Amino acid sequence: GRPCEKNIDFDKLAKLTENYISSDIELIVTEAARTAVITNKDFIGQEMILMILKDKVKPSITVDDIKYYEQFSNLESCLLYTSD
Repeated sequence: GRPCEKNIDFDKLAKLTENYISSDIELIVTEAARTAVITNKDFIGQEMILMILKDKVKPSITVDDIKYYEQFSNLESCLLYTSD
């Protein structure tokens, strides 16, 4: 792998990737590392990541998908029961 530049704003990246799933994040990092190699950079930079977010990797799920699955978030409490 390639190390990251020290000035990356991870809070900003977290906000930009709010609806991304773990495999999306992995793809972003892989593409950033690939870009660093192609451009002969020693580090993954924030601009590389922002470019990949803008041009290459979009979230795998939609806001509607998230809303759909959120309806099941309280399902466990509905299924709990006490046995005699």
